[in-house]
Amino acid sequence: MAKSSKYENIKPLANRDYEALRLQFGIRVKYLRVSCRMSQEELALRARLHRNYISDVERGKRNVSFEALQKLADGFGINLRDLF
Repeated sequence: MAKSSKYENIKPLANRDYEALRLQFGIRVKYLRVSCRMSQEELALRARLHRNYISDVERGKRNVSFEALQKLADGFGINLRDLF
């Protein structure tokens, strides 16, 4: 009898699901930024990212890397887990 893996029922997301995740994350970034009364430019400076990149993230147009996630968290002065 073959051993069952706890991951065997996990299915990959369809492309449109990734788009929805990017949009949800962008809404969260914008919410945090506005709550902190920060402009996109100020967040970009604090996070060491380009202002256009921040704009693209907020609009769900960027697939954000782990490095950029950490930079965003640093820009907000929060733990990485609090970005989500």
